[in-house]
Amino acid sequence: MTTDARAEMSHRDRLLRSGAALFYEAGFHGTAVDAVLADAGVPKGSFYHHFGSKEAFGFAALDRYDEFQRGILTRWAERDDLTVPERLRAYHAELAERFVSSGWNRSCLVGKLSNELASSSESYRVRLAQSLAEWRESLRELLAAGQARDEVRQDMPAEELADAVLAMVQGTFVAALALRDQSFLDASTREIERILLPKNASREFAYDSTPLSPPSEPEPPVASRRRTHRDRLLDKGIELLFERGYHGMTVDALLAAAQVPKGSFYHHFGSKEAFTLAVLDNYDDFHRKTLAAWVSGHDELPTALRLRGYYDELVAIFVASGFRRSDLAGKLATEVATTSEPLRSTLATLIRQWRSQLEVVLAEGRLRGDVRADVSVEDQSAALLSLINGAFVVSSSTRDTVALDSVADAIVAVVTP
Repeated sequence: MTTDARAEMSHRDRLLRSGAALFYEAGFHGTAVDAVLADAGVPKGSFYHHFGSKEAFGFAALDRYDEFQRGILTRWAERDDLTVPERLRAYHAELAERFVSSGWNRSCLVGKLSNELASSSESYRVRLAQSLAEWRESLRELLAAGQARDEVRQDMPAEELADAVLAMVQGTFVAALALRDQSFLDASTREIERILLPKNASREFAYDSTPLSPPSEPEPPVASRRRTHRDRLLDKGIELLFERGYHGMTVDALLAAAQVPKGSFYHHFGSKEAFTLAVLDNYDDFHRKTLAAWVSGHDELPTALRLRGYYDELVAIFVASGFRRSDLAGKLATEVATTSEPLRSTLATLIRQWRSQLEVVLAEGRLRGDVRADVSVEDQSAALLSLINGAFVVSSSTRDTVALDSVADAIVAVVTP
């Protein structure tokens, strides 16, 4: 935007434009009102005249984003020269193009703030749930129209398909913030269209939708030594990162929760960034072991149901935690991928490893004949990763367990021949 055009904008519009840009870059907690004022070039009194508080300012930024997002979806929804799956593929492709052209920065403000604020601010959770519910309803209406014209598969209700598409959109951009990988975006775009196509409409899902029980594991031995300060910091750190996010978690709050002296924190980690890297290392070990246990512990199940069981276990943990403990790599990606290169790089590595693990599972299933072979494992793994991460992004705000079940159905649809 030129200087003259900027000068013609009202103070309110300039504040909202600057605020959205800073929220994308540093998140809500990482954006100070003074930084918004400096970027917008307006006096502090103007901020409080128009908004009154930072919370109200964030709500206004979300209103502005909702209008922007609604406009893009409406424009593609009205393309009667395209089928509904083609419209949603094009819609997703445009979102991806805008994201890449922003320098891998401007993903989805609703998803970004849902990951950061839904577990710590009830007012924001409710506001974000409203945005997501309206988005889902727009998708449902379009998909129902596509089903009426036999353009969209009939074996899943439009409501379930809307949950799956919304999850894929959210999960794709969460991962892409860290990955910065055009091929991943392209794969997710292709799979959004494929999952909607009616070619499998005559197939009934032949599985019990009751969540599967996790594989049995031996009870861990009782610790023979007192837990160290480092152990206590890591245990409490993961709880606080899930609850408050990176910028919302202070070192002082961590020390109080773990009940260790400040010197111990800096002795073991040196900085908040280094501490978070250590937490991610511990968390990744859990994530990989959980997927591996489902793959190796249920030989009697087809691949689709092993992956659904893995997802069901993650969901059970998520719901039992009060919709907090989702996927830590995805949660942090929305906050730190644009502000910390060491953390972004680590998160990208963890996401690539997760995707590679999924690809091995899919390739093995293909050899057994229970995984569809008309799609590359790269596209399938991108879809699965996006569905799982996006389900948690959405449900962090909506607290909708039905939508979580819809994603379980979509996981089976992505994998089953």
